[in-house]
Amino acid sequence: VSIDIDRDANSVKITSNSKDNIIKAKEYIDTIVSPSKKPIMNYEINKKYKGKIKKIVDLQFKKIAQRLKDKKIKIKVSTEAKNLIAKEGYDPLFGARPLKRVLQNMVLDKIAMMIIEGKIKENNTVKIDAKNNEIIVETV
Repeated sequence: VSIDIDRDANSVKITSNSKDNIIKAKEYIDTIVSPSKKPIMNYEINKKYKGKIKKIVDLQFKKIAQRLKDKKIKIKVSTEAKNLIAKEGYDPLFGARPLKRVLQNMVLDKIAMMIIEGKIKENNTVKIDAKNNEIIVETV
């Protein structure tokens, strides 16, 4: 665990590979700092952990691709879309737990509506991209 304290900015930066270590460090800091002067907690993800999140995103998209393959629908996912999903689906305290909800809200709901509306049919390819911090779903 690495803890950097910036007294001028009244902030603390905690860096670790483990969410448990981040929680322990935050709890320790909470016990030694008076409530009226509590610093703004700024959590930073270790680069190794960011890589793991991206791998989890890839695995989730493979599962989605398999589900859609059963309906004879293919998907193409851009790197930008994967990066946005990874960013939105990660929480410093909960790790990748929010990821499935983010995928549901940002991708699967849109695909489902397009299928219901008849915009996506059998043998279509669906392109999933990101623009302006938003996921774009369209047929190719």
